[in-house]
Amino acid sequence: MPDILVFGITGFLVWLMGLSSWHKFRAPSFYGELIAGYFPGLAHVRVLVYALALFEGGIVLLLLLPATRAPALGACAGILLAYALLMLVQIVSGRRDQRCGCAGPASDVALDPLLILRNVLCAMLSLMAVQWVPGPLGPVLTGLLALSVAGFLIVMYLCCEQLISNAQRMSRGM
Repeated sequence: MPDILVFGITGFLVWLMGLSSWHKFRAPSFYGELIAGYFPGLAHVRVLVYALALFEGGIVLLLLLPATRAPALGACAGILLAYALLMLVQIVSGRRDQRCGCAGPASDVALDPLLILRNVLCAMLSLMAVQWVPGPLGPVLTGLLALSVAGFLIVMYLCCEQLISNAQRMSRGM
């Protein structure tokens, strides 16, 4: 059974990192402004946006290859924890009104402790997947069940994003 979970978690993380990379490539100016908000005075912000997008895209490719999956899962956990730490620093500094950028430029979700928790949970999933060793279950059954796990995790992630957004709107009286 763990192989289904590993492949499902991997599928979820491929989606998450792929979407994150895609957002940065599609809206580098938005993410440049976001990064400038996190690091005022930082030079070459646009280069950093592209570097992050390439890094996240690289994680996606490495997740797809069995030989590089374990280090890619570790890299995925690392970047998720780094983003969580950056959000925590901003919140502690009193900059809660800054947008997180997690769901792309169209989202108005601001920094929130729940986003930090969500990132930590996603990082934990990634690290748990490194520990499991896939076993034989048959490629068709494994693939179908893994897609189901990945789909479930994607839906849960999107539900969390929407719940956080709704809570923020309600607290602003919208």
